[in-house]
Amino acid sequence: MAIEEQFYLVIPFLIAFIIPRFKNKLIPFSLLALITIGLTYHYSFNILKFEVPFNSVFLDDAWGDWFWDYYMLTHLRYGGLLSGVVGAYLFVYHSEQLASFFTKNKRLVNVLFLGSIAVFVLISSIALGQWTILQSSIFDGMDPSIPQFYEVIHREIFCYVVLFILLSCMYSDSIYVQPINRFLSAKFFYPIAQVSYSAYLFHEMFMFWFFPKFNAMAVGQLDELTIVLLNSLISLVAIIFGATLMYLFIEQPFQDIKNKIGFGPSKSSEATPVGNS
Repeated sequence: MAIEEQFYLVIPFLIAFIIPRFKNKLIPFSLLALITIGLTYHYSFNILKFEVPFNSVFLDDAWGDWFWDYYMLTHLRYGGLLSGVVGAYLFVYHSEQLASFFTKNKRLVNVLFLGSIAVFVLISSIALGQWTILQSSIFDGMDPSIPQFYEVIHREIFCYVVLFILLSCMYSDSIYVQPINRFLSAKFFYPIAQVSYSAYLFHEMFMFWFFPKFNAMAVGQLDELTIVLLNSLISLVAIIFGATLMYLFIEQPFQDIKNKIGFGPSKSSEATPVGNS
């Protein structure tokens, strides 16, 4: 949350005073993206000299070095948040150009969309050893520069392919896009969206408590892939359950109080609500 709030403090200044000075907005957005990538490389391999996979155990000294001296630094982590600003900028100021691009370049859009789905699945499936020691890795046998480059760039790539998938769902009628669009528009996602902010607040506290206990019990009994999968599955269920309780007994009651004392949305804005998620 500190990273998010620090970003929200800085980005209005950039939007109000810096970005308007550039006629081509691609320049400041690209510079900001390249700065965080460059700093990530510098910290990871010049200062901390990390080797990928990290092969650390949750809460050991190596994990602490990775988490507190690298993963939790705002200037190394704002790239994903920046991708959301880029998407919002394109949607607000260039919606017609987006619609034209997705309409006139259907073959290219299909290739980029399917490639984005493939990259999304691939990055989601690659473990880097931040949470448990890996006996084997997808990077085994590769030149060390390959996992190093992947570590530096993969978060930004992941965020921008997600952005392209979302824009495709909004603007493309491709036969490849529509099934994903229908899936993401399914009604069962609505309650998940309702508790998503509570889940965002709750998930890390739960994982800090649960992962060491489960790992201590499972190491030696289960292989590392099974441990990762069970950690993920149990955490997902528990986090949604805990987030639902937080939403029902904390978030929603305070929202009701806010509305009663006059800080809720006005009637004129109720027709076009903007949600937290």
